[in-house]
Amino acid sequence: MDWVPRIVNAPDVLTILTQSLLVLIAVLTAADWIRQRGRVRLKISLLFLSLASSILIGLLTDLGFQVGQAGRLISLAGMLAHPFLLLWLLSDLYPVGRLALLAAAAGLAALLLAFSLAAEAAPPALVGLAVAYFASIEVAAALLILRLARIRQGVLRRRMVLVAAGSGLLAAAIMLLGLMVLLQLPPAWGQAGLAVLASASAICYYLGFVPPGWLRRAWLLNELERFLSSASALAQDSDARKLIELLTEAAERATGSSASMLGCHQPETDSLAFATGSELPLEAGDHQSLLRGQSIHLSTFEEQPVALRDLASESNASSAYLMPIHAGPDMWGAVLLFPRGRTLFPWDDLALLDLLGRQTSVQLGYRALLEQERHLSDALKEQNNLLVRNELYLAQMRDPVWIVDNDNRTVDVNPAFEAMFGFGREEVLGREVFGFFDEDNQAILRAEFARRAQGQTSTYEVSLTNKHGESVPIIITGSPIVQDGAVVGKIGVLKDIRAQKELEAELRMTARRLEAVNHELEAFSYSVSHDLRGPLRAVDGFSRILLEEHAADLDDEARSMLERIRANAQRMGEMITHLLAFSRLGRQGVDLQPLDVNALVTEALEEVQAEWEGSPVKIELHSLPRCRGDRVLLKRVFANLISNAAKFSRHAVNPLIEIGAEARNGATVYYVKDNGVGFDMAYVDKLFGVFQRLHRQEDFEGTGVGLATVQRIIHRHGGRIWPESRPEAGATFFFTIGQGEIHDRSVD
Repeated sequence: MDWVPRIVNAPDVLTILTQSLLVLIAVLTAADWIRQRGRVRLKISLLFLSLASSILIGLLTDLGFQVGQAGRLISLAGMLAHPFLLLWLLSDLYPVGRLALLAAAAGLAALLLAFSLAAEAAPPALVGLAVAYFASIEVAAALLILRLARIRQGVLRRRMVLVAAGSGLLAAAIMLLGLMVLLQLPPAWGQAGLAVLASASAICYYLGFVPPGWLRRAWLLNELERFLSSASALAQDSDARKLIELLTEAAERATGSSASMLGCHQPETDSLAFATGSELPLEAGDHQSLLRGQSIHLSTFEEQPVALRDLASESNASSAYLMPIHAGPDMWGAVLLFPRGRTLFPWDDLALLDLLGRQTSVQLGYRALLEQERHLSDALKEQNNLLVRNELYLAQMRDPVWIVDNDNRTVDVNPAFEAMFGFGREEVLGREVFGFFDEDNQAILRAEFARRAQGQTSTYEVSLTNKHGESVPIIITGSPIVQDGAVVGKIGVLKDIRAQKELEAELRMTARRLEAVNHELEAFSYSVSHDLRGPLRAVDGFSRILLEEHAADLDDEARSMLERIRANAQRMGEMITHLLAFSRLGRQGVDLQPLDVNALVTEALEEVQAEWEGSPVKIELHSLPRCRGDRVLLKRVFANLISNAAKFSRHAVNPLIEIGAEARNGATVYYVKDNGVGFDMAYVDKLFGVFQRLHRQEDFEGTGVGLATVQRIIHRHGGRIWPESRPEAGATFFFTIGQGEIHDRSVD
């Protein structure tokens, strides 16, 4: 085995540097494990102690010590054990698999046994197997570490990339060494490349596993700078939740966490409450570090509270971090992070989380101070401007304003008060308000002031005596003035209602005049009913006598003229009857009551069906919603509309009348639709006029009062009616009842 010292112990500065650096790494990792015991730290220490043992035995050989066959085997074992120990280390971070570990261990044992049985110079095939074993595991481990580094951020990613680079470079150096041995190349041919690869691998291992403090701080500060740069954009935002969200995102990115939860600190129970309903007690031990502002790493959940184990199980995590968030001296809460898989250097994650947590605490404290300062400044400005604003408001209000204290004395009035009642401001300040009212109005005022003391607002009417001794009727809207939950005064807005009182008097006078006019209309109706119908009956009667008793003396033309006289006299009598009914409709009261419209329409159909007896008119009645109205009047509406629909559709091949309702703009719209002759919408304005007809009397009988009656009834109910039609395409009459205001495009 003289091939090992012949190449490894080449007197090269880089070789010495590499060996020294690897031994230093072994010493530092061993010391780190001694200070803080842990499974991962132990494996890292063994990883480099194996290399250091090989290097030290080689140095002893160079110094002339006789290490014998056993020493050389130990040296070789230290070198070949490195890839197995690296794979063993990664098994804590990634599911490598027990079979892969057993295979690597078996390969190591087989190689050591083969070398122990070999002669002084190992055969090339055995050297090739050793190189293949070492390089394949090192390269696989390097690729696996790079894969794990992809889901990490910050310092941890940098260190894992360096570790992967160290393993890759070491594998390249071993492959170059094996190539030189197998091809029996002179040492000088590959010594430089071998030294460069080995030294580069050692440097990467050093920076990855035991970086100097200044470098770790630089990496941490770089990550902190990224967070502060993002947080600076929220400097003017008072919403602390956005900063907490930013902190959570930064912590997830830095630790490669797949999930996180925000817990609020409950001082009463000394626990963290999460949005899921889980509660994590902050017990003695590691959890107390949170209260001191230190993040903790939970590498296992076996001894943790059930609540935390449940949260970890929900997130499928094998470890977790708890990062506290402080607002000033008090703990606000903590972020629970669940990283994907285990981490190689959890202490770097903890250091970064501590930095992020402390900076967030500073930011929250700063925001709290800014918010407190802003509130104090706003309160001061509000107090300084309150009087000015009140004076401006009072001066700009057009209605009189009267401010009174709890002793019922005037505190302030506005210029409108002075103008309306003639008092100057100085005349009323400090004066008791009851002095402006007579005894009856004072009693009303005292009752209202009692309501103000209870915090109530109300509007009431009184009469105030102005400066000239005149009684001015006013309406006062009074409200309490509340400060810090207590009533400290009252304010009233006054409204002069003299014009309203005069208008009410005029309305009463108008009502009396309308009552007199109604009496005159009733007298006129009586006159029309009796005085006009008498001559019409005489004309009709004498015409009938002539036709019955003197028919033999009359020719055909004379009889035809007498029959036309009779028909027109009868039609005029019918028109007078409808006109009188139409005029009485305006004076008839409206008895509003809840109505079943379906039953109402059924009754209307029974009344008018006799008019089209023998005609094949089909009625299609849909379900109609209830309404509130006058039963008699609305039944007349449906009866008139249905009767018209039947009359104007009787010449249709299959006459159809459809009665239904629909919703438009939040109101119920009823309709009666037919498939009759229809009409031209250009004449729609004449449709609802008294005695206005769009068809000839010879074609369709009628007086032209029915639709006018329908419109008046609908208006009496606060609704409106409109048609939609085309010639020979039927007609539809829509109407609303009550407050439903419908926009009718066909009419507008």
